[in-house]
Amino acid sequence: MLEQPTAHFLIGRLQKPLEDGNLNQKLLTEYLWNKLVNLQLNLFAMHKLFLTLTFLISLTVSSEETISRWTADYFERIHKHIANENYEKAQAELILGDTNYFRNGRTYEAALLYQLYGQFYAVQSQYTNAIPWFEKALATENMPRIGEQEVRFQLAQTYFMVGKYENVIPLLEDFIRVGERYKFPVSARVNLLMAYSHGRLDQYEPSYFHIKIANKKSDKPQIDWIEYAFSLAMKLELLDDAEDLGTRLLYLEPNKKKYWNQVSALYFAKDFEIDSLSALEL
Repeated sequence: MLEQPTAHFLIGRLQKPLEDGNLNQKLLTEYLWNKLVNLQLNLFAMHKLFLTLTFLISLTVSSEETISRWTADYFERIHKHIANENYEKAQAELILGDTNYFRNGRTYEAALLYQLYGQFYAVQSQYTNAIPWFEKALATENMPRIGEQEVRFQLAQTYFMVGKYENVIPLLEDFIRVGERYKFPVSARVNLLMAYSHGRLDQYEPSYFHIKIANKKSDKPQIDWIEYAFSLAMKLELLDDAEDLGTRLLYLEPNKKKYWNQVSALYFAKDFEIDSLSALEL
């Protein structure tokens, strides 16, 4: 575990930007109390995430449902076409399946087809077209729980990409509830997506709740996530939390001037005197 820097370590670095006149009271006020900037979520190279074609996981982990060898081969052909970016052949196979093999079906196999159709559009960044297929897969109510979890997360991401943040939140609330009840994994990225969705709706308290969980779950520090938590802590005037987060950013990126300015501004907001920092352990 990384050791946190102490106040003695910070004093010299904090004093210099103050002496250089880079932080005046007007800038401090603007920085501390302005409207929280909406950060763009990169969604972890979303097209690659969808290319993981999680229907294959459903085929192997579910003891509740099985599919025929022919159907498995059919899905595998489509999988290969999408992976090779041969979208015309993939779409021809999908149309055939939807109109002939599983027409208006509500079976497990039909649900897998609808999920794959959604993935087909999502990997091409055609998120509006992907949404009804993911919705249709969930509506069959014939997927095993782990398969439904996969579709929920994919649909939530797709809603986010088209700005339907109010639809993301209940989906992921269901995802977390089911995961906790049946001991399915709930990754940090689920909480991250919840945090960003609440944030886009100006719901800062639940946003901060989930970004804190995401940072705790992460197996290594994620600078962007910590920055977002810092911004929320400042917005909510949780200055002690902001102090901890700002210090962590400084330790991870000690040469980044922006972080020194932020922490300097924070000390002004907390009415700290620079000379008193030597008595404070961060």
